[in-house]
Amino acid sequence: MIPMQLPTGIGREGVMMGNSVIAERIFFIVGAPKAGTTWLASSLAEHRDVHLSPVKEPHFFAPPAPRELGPVAVTDIDVWPQLAQHKWIHSGWIRDAGNYERLLRAPQGKNVSGEATVVYLHAPEAARNIATRFPDARIIIMIREPIARALSHFQMNLAGGRTTKRAESALRHELECRREGRTASSSYLGRSLYAEPLRRYLDVFGREQVLVLRFDDIASAPGTVLAQVQQHLGISSGWATAGGSDRKNSTRYTRWKWLNFLLVQTRIKNVARQVLPSVLINSGKRLLYTRQGSEVLSDQCRTELRAFFKRDIEDTAALSGLDLASWLR
Repeated sequence: MIPMQLPTGIGREGVMMGNSVIAERIFFIVGAPKAGTTWLASSLAEHRDVHLSPVKEPHFFAPPAPRELGPVAVTDIDVWPQLAQHKWIHSGWIRDAGNYERLLRAPQGKNVSGEATVVYLHAPEAARNIATRFPDARIIIMIREPIARALSHFQMNLAGGRTTKRAESALRHELECRREGRTASSSYLGRSLYAEPLRRYLDVFGREQVLVLRFDDIASAPGTVLAQVQQHLGISSGWATAGGSDRKNSTRYTRWKWLNFLLVQTRIKNVARQVLPSVLINSGKRLLYTRQGSEVLSDQCRTELRAFFKRDIEDTAALSGLDLASWLR
């Protein structure tokens, strides 16, 4: 649990953290992972009224999941030297309130500030921790068809060298653990359960402060999604671009999973990032990974997973008011 010692809230001039005004309004994109949060964060970063934390996922209100922080994630020790070299960093673990305040402080001309840590959705303490500091925060929750999200999450871990399993084997193992009440070593299915965390955010912040978006709509109607966000955050229509559906942080498929696993586990990949020029690093990525691929699940596995998710989908639809009927088919 993050200590909540600093006075916070809405002051006469805007959102306060400690003795500083960081913005007029503040928002949090809290998840789910692999459901379009990087696309939305990137889109908001291009808006003239919005300041997005240069560390997309600072994990201030809930710690990162075990083994899910990447090798280039920053901490309080190196966040500023790293940001001096890189304009934007995907993830880190920022525990110092002063550093976090500095990440969120909006520059002159921008009146809305936010961040996008995806573990906040399922971390039991996150909603209350956020509300303790920022009770008027606007919350954005992005959800995706559960099986597709779980598969994308698995592929992310496979490409990241965290596993060498096949997708069906990994998902079946977690399903069996959950059926038997055992703790699973993965959370591919767990992160695709939305009803309980959505209920928690609605209880803490109220319906007016929580916006739920479907991943499906990013491809079919990105402009409509951004219009919903614009209204929710109370910002103008000042997007730097038209807000297309270009994918961000999209799924990578590894060509040779054992080679990739060894390169990660022996830290060769991490060393290579530090010593090789970017042209060689990019060539290596093209050799190891492809954007083309798929992970086929058997019909029986899909049937079992649909049955597992059915109740949660129905509850999520009722809580969010979204039409999720296609997820049940």
